[in-house]
Amino acid sequence: MRLFALRHAERAPNDPTFDSPLLSEGHTTADALASSPSCPRFTHVYTSPFQRCLQTIAPLCAQWPTTSIRVEHALYEYMRADAGHDPATWRRTWTPGQCKAVDAHIDRVYTSWWPLAALEYGETEAVMRARATAFRAHLVDTHGPDDVVLLVTHLSVVNALRGQPDEAPCPMGTLVELV
Repeated sequence: MRLFALRHAERAPNDPTFDSPLLSEGHTTADALASSPSCPRFTHVYTSPFQRCLQTIAPLCAQWPTTSIRVEHALYEYMRADAGHDPATWRRTWTPGQCKAVDAHIDRVYTSWWPLAALEYGETEAVMRARATAFRAHLVDTHGPDDVVLLVTHLSVVNALRGQPDEAPCPMGTLVELV
């Protein structure tokens, strides 16, 4: 299996909303990735349910109309009180209409490996890393050698998956192959 992580494309850096959408630059980045000849043809796509992640993969869906997307809560944003996340509205999942460009591609039969109810507001970095690492191990156990898997997620989760410190640089819209 080849495994890739994609940090969502550009969004407003200080947007106070929980589920901020992409900026126009983010849509441009997502379009460029989808049209890049170096972008692999993914056989499986898992994404955080956040709007910015769904919008980042929308151009890939347009290019590959048979691609099925699995909404996975193990890829959820690292919900820290010190980051200003609202404890009253932080827990959500994908709902139809959230990102119309990907609605038809969402695998509605798939049940997230990590239950939404298992996410904790204010989780520690260690808990988030354990969640991401356990999901990665699950993917290794369930996918075959010919699978090319994409995980669309957030900075902290990408860094956990690649064994980097929480705030290690990884620009928005960056695709990395995990080894």
